[in-house]
Amino acid sequence: MNLASVNSLVVSNGIVWLNNSAATTTAGTVTFDAYTTNRLDSGTVAWNQSAATATQVVNGVVMGAGALQKTGPGVLVLAGASSYAGGTLVSNGTLNVSGSLTGAVTVAAGGYLTGAGTVVGAVTNSGYIMTTITNSAGACTKLNVNGNLVLQNAQVYLVNPGNLTGSASTYTIAQTTGGTISGTFSGANLPSGWQIKNNGTMLQLVSGFPGTMFLIQ
Repeated sequence: MNLASVNSLVVSNGIVWLNNSAATTTAGTVTFDAYTTNRLDSGTVAWNQSAATATQVVNGVVMGAGALQKTGPGVLVLAGASSYAGGTLVSNGTLNVSGSLTGAVTVAAGGYLTGAGTVVGAVTNSGYIMTTITNSAGACTKLNVNGNLVLQNAQVYLVNPGNLTGSASTYTIAQTTGGTISGTFSGANLPSGWQIKNNGTMLQLVSGFPGTMFLIQ
């Protein structure tokens, strides 16, 4: 599926079969609605948004025996209950899990993982955990992981960091159920006075600390 320079496309009430192929868009928005079933039948399907402005939204399920690789600098949103068996590699751009996703997820150094949904499996992150800070104190996008979350020199990327409020505020950006959070962060990319705390099952952005980012364990 090659959707070059598309401005807007909606696929509804059908089945999209992807077999060792690529779902590509260079611009605009592609939406697969809640009545669309997407099948990754074999091999690894590269889901590519080749422009930073490109977004693909999958409201239906993604299923099958295949694997998914997120490529390109754009955004792929998995909003449904996806159950494909081959796992997920985020090699570039942003994977937004706002629904649920089974299997392991690996985020490479150039990839971003975000969303308020649930990954039902282990996550290994060498890239970025992205969270959106909203206006209420302590309110942000929280990624849920039903398994282990392993940080391999990962970084935190904040959307709307100007919304951080309060000298005693705590923002939970990731939480595990049935697993633990381990590993290390790299870099000092948080606003001054904010740090990351890992209590074993939650990653929290906490205020009241001077200087650069470090991981409190």
